[in-house]
Amino acid sequence: MINIDTAYRIVEALTKATKLPISVKTRL
Repeated sequence: MINIDTAYRIVEALTKATKLPISVKTRL
């Protein structure tokens, strides 16, 4: 079982990784 804290960190990292390219695309 994965701890809720670790799962939250993974989700947060994924959201940050996906937000960066999206923000760049919207700027262009």
